[in-house]
Amino acid sequence: MTEGYGVYHGEYHTFFEPLTVTLRITFAIGSSAPYDLPCPSLCQLLPGRLSLFNLVERDFNMRLYILLPILAVIKLCSAGWPCCLRGSEEENDDADGLNRRNDNEASGSRAHERAYSQSEEPLIPSDMHALDLANPSPQQVYKSEEIHDNILWHVLTPKANVKITHLVDDGIIFAEVEGTFKHAKITPGHRNRLLFIRSKVGGGWKISCFEKRNGRWKRIGGAELRRRSRRYSSYYDDRESGSGGWKFWKRLRNQDPA
Repeated sequence: MTEGYGVYHGEYHTFFEPLTVTLRITFAIGSSAPYDLPCPSLCQLLPGRLSLFNLVERDFNMRLYILLPILAVIKLCSAGWPCCLRGSEEENDDADGLNRRNDNEASGSRAHERAYSQSEEPLIPSDMHALDLANPSPQQVYKSEEIHDNILWHVLTPKANVKITHLVDDGIIFAEVEGTFKHAKITPGHRNRLLFIRSKVGGGWKISCFEKRNGRWKRIGGAELRRRSRRYSSYYDDRESGSGGWKFWKRLRNQDPA
């Protein structure tokens, strides 16, 4: 009796991918087995019990075997494995160095601010002819005092060959002098003050008035200066609201430089 064989190709589809199986069936030639032998099912020929759930479980197990080493490496690195900490330590060193540099720069800026706040030099160009009202230089002006209607004025008159083009207070340039500066009259104080500037422009006189309130200078008119001056006087009567006020203003305008 001669043996022969036949080949059966079958394909079984799962949820994930098709599974192709080739079966070799040996039978005896001359018998009725080749003709009567039914094709066995895939579940009968594969080893073990094959079902849809088994295929899904095997596929899940294979994928789990692949993922386990990856998860283990991630876990070791997150737990502080030395080979993984090398890069983190370098990054931490760089971050610490950057923080130290930032701290040093911040401390340097604070030191610069302290040095500036303690400095008495105003932030003005060295070649600018500026008069500092907060601290008038005796090399620039003569200082004297005058009283008008019981109001005390500090008078600043430039010395010979001294040119003044700008007025500075608390390190801030707030006014530019037009023409030739003749004198400035300013009331005492720090936050609230009155300022009267007289300068020579061409063949006439230029009058500029300012008021300092809450630490800031503001240009005002002559009438406003007269009204504001009442608050600096120790007394007030009806004359100052009429001719008295005009006389006060006239004396300021026409008074010759000291």
